[in-house]
Amino acid sequence: MAKMAIADQVLQRQDKDGMLRRALERIIQLYTDKSHFVYELLQNAEDAGASKIKFEQYADRLVVLHDGHPFSMENLQGLCDIGKSDKTDDLNQIGEFGVGFKSVFGICETVRLYSHPSKADQENGYHQFAVEIKDFTHPVDIDDQEVDVGYTTKFVFPYSVGFTFSGFTTIEKLDEVLSKRLQNLGITTLLFMKHLQSIDYKIELPKLKASGTYLLEKTPINDHCSLVSAMGETASKKENEEISYLVFSRPVTGIQAGRTIDIAFAVTVEESGDYTFSASKSPYISVYFPTETESKLKFIVQGPYRTTPNRSSVPADDKDNIDLAEQTAALLRDSVIELRDSGKLNFSFLNILPVDNEVFYSAPLFECMFEETESMMTEEELLLCKDGTYASADSVKIARGADFADVLSEELLTELLDDGTDYHWLPTFLTETNKTYKTLYEFLTDVLDIEVIRPENLRNAFNNNRAFLPRRDDEWLVKFYNMYDSVGGAFEKKRGGSNMLTAEIIKTSKGTFVAPYRKSDGSDQNAFYYRGYENASYLPNIFLPSANTDGMDDISFVDEKMLQHCRHFFVEILNLQKPNEYEFFIRDFKKRYESGKAVSDDQHITDLKRLLHYRGNSDYREEVTNLMKKYLKIRCTKDGKIVYANPSKEKVFFSVNSQGMSIEQYYSHIISYPYVDVDFYKIEDVDAEMLKLLGIQEEVAVGLDKTNGEYYTGNPGRQPEWTTYQGFRWKLSLDKLDAGLGYISRHPRLNAK
Repeated sequence: MAKMAIADQVLQRQDKDGMLRRALERIIQLYTDKSHFVYELLQNAEDAGASKIKFEQYADRLVVLHDGHPFSMENLQGLCDIGKSDKTDDLNQIGEFGVGFKSVFGICETVRLYSHPSKADQENGYHQFAVEIKDFTHPVDIDDQEVDVGYTTKFVFPYSVGFTFSGFTTIEKLDEVLSKRLQNLGITTLLFMKHLQSIDYKIELPKLKASGTYLLEKTPINDHCSLVSAMGETASKKENEEISYLVFSRPVTGIQAGRTIDIAFAVTVEESGDYTFSASKSPYISVYFPTETESKLKFIVQGPYRTTPNRSSVPADDKDNIDLAEQTAALLRDSVIELRDSGKLNFSFLNILPVDNEVFYSAPLFECMFEETESMMTEEELLLCKDGTYASADSVKIARGADFADVLSEELLTELLDDGTDYHWLPTFLTETNKTYKTLYEFLTDVLDIEVIRPENLRNAFNNNRAFLPRRDDEWLVKFYNMYDSVGGAFEKKRGGSNMLTAEIIKTSKGTFVAPYRKSDGSDQNAFYYRGYENASYLPNIFLPSANTDGMDDISFVDEKMLQHCRHFFVEILNLQKPNEYEFFIRDFKKRYESGKAVSDDQHITDLKRLLHYRGNSDYREEVTNLMKKYLKIRCTKDGKIVYANPSKEKVFFSVNSQGMSIEQYYSHIISYPYVDVDFYKIEDVDAEMLKLLGIQEEVAVGLDKTNGEYYTGNPGRQPEWTTYQGFRWKLSLDKLDAGLGYISRHPRLNAK
């Protein structure tokens, strides 16, 4: 039995025409936008080199005319075939694959083509013809029709709906969708066309009569950049819409070599010639015409990206598309540099750069644009500064406040920070509250790590560069203090460490600079009279000028001229007062000791020195003496332990007096007394004479202060008086003499030794 050639039988039974038709039907069905064929017709006109195209919509048909090159035999062959195109040798042409035009069969079953070459074209071998294309690929000669003057090509698409792959079920729905598309093509449709400059449309429907024009005007700036102006009318806007774009182009490298990638920035050209850029209203990737894929950019990108079969989507994971995106990122960088070099780069442009990485999470194709922006801002001088220059991210700062940036100019900022970098201020409209630049501000501060300098945060800068302020003249200092007058929050105590209270910025009467306040933690041993203010975080460090400053050489006063010109700042903002430190001290001293809380040794020394200081003033002596008697306790040793004792309430002795007598040994077996810790006070520069003023005793003798009195005779009447002479004391005795003698008598052998 002969073997059946089954494969040959299958091949014989195949309906190749049917297979082709079903394949084309499936491709047409893939078009989610059933009016997308309009772009395919625009593509056909662009590839033919047309400068104008006109759409005429009627109730039963669509007529399209353009003035491109007349059809040749090869052109017609490419239009009728699938997967074969006459355009493969010219990569700048759009309709390379011979499939897109077939999308028109979603509204009709036949296409009529009328080609009317000019006389010059006829002389070059082109022929006038009229054909009807049926079943996607089969041309049939038909009777010719007139073509409007000025046009060379005419298409007629008789409507047919309701069949398997038709995009519409009724003619009415088709008319509705098509008329909407024509009225809303948008002027960006022409943006990347090399030839097309105008699109006209006319709608003649029973319920709608409309017409309009989209025009394109291109002004070359150089061989890769043009200023493109487009205008048109949309259904939603009766008035003309006009938009200009600055378009940068570059030939593609790699597999798509010969084509171009383009970036279009929406721009307004001001009368001055300056550019003001804005975010594009069409954030879709263009493959010559807009696709349905958002780029997540604020400008329009165009290139020969690979799309889905219906040309609506651009796959983000396609390696060729990724390569094109990276080439476009490089074009972006070079475009920014070119704008900078021409003086056109400003913050309206920087504000439309891809500076928000999060938007690319759902559309990652152009995430490389964000990375390129971060890189170029760091490596190139592209940030427009307040002084009109350009700088990179590592040499700019953001000033919080226009007055602040005016007072602390770029030169002064550089001098103050003094780290070897020439700094520049960015424009002061960049703030966290400016909604226009909010995303850009976050990019600058969070991604590029540009520091925001606030007046209230300069404490360390001034304290670390103490030579800065002495080099400034009085006129500048007045501006400086008046600037801080408007940012009073910089001196709020509740701000904690983030304030200027301890910044050494106040000019004194001696020409030095000190902080208006200091913290009351007692850490600075040289300013003892500011320690221990537990009831406040900060203590006054400088005072308003006073007429009576005797004995106050260690107190700083505000410079008279500064006070005269900036009184509100010193009085209302800093709350400085004339010095009455004694009153401040007495107030805090009483609170401290009346509270019953333990007082630190540092605080004790501070209080002791200030009491002795004020005791030297006759106006204060009596009150100070009373305060010492009432409150002051002295550090002592008693029975081998550290104790604190008030010399006015109990006896406190030196362990050894000035004559070398051991008082402690004298009392050792008689009574336990506290003995002042002389070594502790000596370290703190409190000597024995100061301690004597506090009531510390160094004598065991009693009656030393009794130098006169009456002698009792036993007789009535006035008694005779007596007076001692020089060092003689008639009533002199020794403290605890009886007890001492008793101890000796009880321990004769001990005392014999």
